[in-house]
Amino acid sequence: MPATRAIRIPENESDVELTIGGKRVKLTNLDKLFWRDAGITKRDLLQYYADVSPALLPHLRDRAMVMKRYPTARRASASS
Repeated sequence: MPATRAIRIPENESDVELTIGGKRVKLTNLDKLFWRDAGITKRDLLQYYADVSPALLPHLRDRAMVMKRYPTARRASASS
């Protein structure tokens, strides 16, 4: 039996507002393709983060987190 998701991002809406931890969070452009070859959207990435958050967040506490994307370069280095 699959685990129940604590946070569920709707699949049929491009923009949503959710209440998480008593705060309103606006998620936009959820259908945007982040990794075209794999077919992974912004929604997929955010849902993954929500799913793994119980294990991930304790390790991120008091740390900065940045995700760099290079939408115009097929293969770019982080030093670019």
